Amino acid sequence: MASNHTTALQEIIATGLATTRRELQEAEAYLPSFVWKELAKLPGCGQLDRGFVRVYCPACQHDKIVAFSCKARATCSACVGRRMNELAFHLDDHVVPLAPVRQFVLTLPMQLRFLVAKNARLLSAVRRVFVQTVSTFYKQRARLICSVKDQRTAGLCVVQRFSSSLALNPHLHALFVDGAYHHSEETGSLTLVATPAIEKKMRDALLERIVRRVFMLLKHRGLVGDDGFTSSPDTELDAQTQLMFEAMRPAQTRSNPKKHLHSPNASVHRGFSLHCETRAKAHDQAARLRLFRYVLRPAIAADKLQFDGKLVTFEMKRFLSDGTKFLKFSVQAFIRRIALLIPRPRQCEVTYCGLFTSNAKGREQVVRVATHRRAKAKVASSDTFPTPASAPTLAGPSMSWADLKKRTFGIDELECEHCGQRMRVLCAITDPAAIKRFLDHLGIGVATTTLNRNRGPPQQDLLFDPAL
Repeated sequence: MASNHTTALQEIIATGLATTRRELQEAEAYLPSFVWKELAKLPGCGQLDRGFVRVYCPACQHDKIVAFSCKARATCSACVGRRMNELAFHLDDHVVPLAPVRQFVLTLPMQLRFLVAKNARLLSAVRRVFVQTVSTFYKQRARLICSVKDQRTAGLCVVQRFSSSLALNPHLHALFVDGAYHHSEETGSLTLVATPAIEKKMRDALLERIVRRVFMLLKHRGLVGDDGFTSSPDTELDAQTQLMFEAMRPAQTRSNPKKHLHSPNASVHRGFSLHCETRAKAHDQAARLRLFRYVLRPAIAADKLQFDGKLVTFEMKRFLSDGTKFLKFSVQAFIRRIALLIPRPRQCEVTYCGLFTSNAKGREQVVRVATHRRAKAKVASSDTFPTPASAPTLAGPSMSWADLKKRTFGIDELECEHCGQRMRVLCAITDPAAIKRFLDHLGIGVATTTLNRNRGPPQQDLLFDPAL
């Protein structure tokens, strides 16, 4: 039997969301509506009064109820954590081949962070420059090893909007197969040319090339002048970014910024930083999954957040330059801080490049399982197409909640805890009146929050068969 359980983040939002919104309105600082919509969802995540699914065991007549999630995109650690594991398993099972994978992390100077936080198109352009430059770097190195001119790369790029202190810090994580592919006349397929380790001189030269191309882009758009970054009516800070600017100013004072601001294994040039030391071996599945989860992780870890009713305490992953490990906020200050982390609707945070793109020629020869419709047709019409035996299905990244929880935690929610038989989804209850009657019958009180009816159908996330 499921019961209502609130997390520290839900208590914080329920306590201070209305007050924070009123204070911002009085100060004439208006955040976009999608920010308030996502924050308003958080108190109802996993709460039975927002709707639930009834799971039934036909063998022993035991049943239990499972609450719906809020499907928040940036702030809910449970929902973002689910998508993190879901996409990480998809990348490992279906997309990234059994080849070495290297991570490239590009951080931006403070002025550019404000611009890309405001302008999604500018962020997309900077990401395109970053990915294309790294791809060209791999192609040039592969040509030195193999004299084939036509070299191709495969990778993906993830935009992270947060730092370890929950500050708005848009930066880019790119995962590339550590090498380049070329067409082999002997085998008639694409062959990987593995490239050697990246030395410091190569990394410095790569960063200088990225910075030069980014500044050419900014100058072309009129965002950089002779005196540095300029402001124009198109790049004025909105309320969301202005709050970031106000929150970041006190954090500029550091005892030794050169020592603590960047990693010793990173190259630094004109405020940009590039790190590319992290690499996962081809057959090390644990390292691959750890790397995929890292670039897709949520901003707020549930076990790092505490709330005593007045103050919010957040434990950072790393120490600050002054030795600080824990950050303390008022409720309103914490809500304003995490409001900055919510991206605009329909803004793509994960993009594929090279041979990983959906319509790339030869993609089916590189990815572990062909999930594109053309590749599926080719698999069905050819018995010679190599399909890994370890691949479970040809499905996309979406997984049922039961399969995901079983694979992540080893817990099978559809196994009856009394008799061990398989349970089935009996029904999904979303009507407020039916929810209240059902919970009153079970002796579970209904919360006073407003019910959110705007959710996707349960068939999308559950093993739900209407015929059962």
